[in-house]
Amino acid sequence: KGTPTANGDVCDCACNTGYEGDKCETEMRTKFVGTYAYHESCTSGTDTYTVSVSTSSSSITEVSINNIYNTGIIVKGTVSGTGLTIASQPFGNGTISGSGSISGNTLTLSYSVSLGAATDACSGSGTK
Repeated sequence: KGTPTANGDVCDCACNTGYEGDKCETEMRTKFVGTYAYHESCTSGTDTYTVSVSTSSSSITEVSINNIYNTGIIVKGTVSGTGLTIASQPFGNGTISGSGSISGNTLTLSYSVSLGAATDACSGSGTK
């Protein structure tokens, strides 16, 4: 990306999966990593707490989200650009799925927690 070729053209090459930047030197997930003062509104009510996001050793595009839904449970998310996908996964005695994004130091998440027939839909944001 951005590097002149032998004939003077500028290469507009795609970075390897999980990387971005002029020289593809930055992991996409890096911008998500941090601790956030998080406030959410759910079907069941509102809450304010701390959420932390860290890199995962499973994949270059994966992050671990700790304390989502103020439970202390860690869920996995997959990063693409400024977007985040929380694929359906076990969550305590139920499941969780959702999505999110990062803009500057603000993390925004929308997700659903299902326990049996009950579902709690949540959305919120937090600042590093």
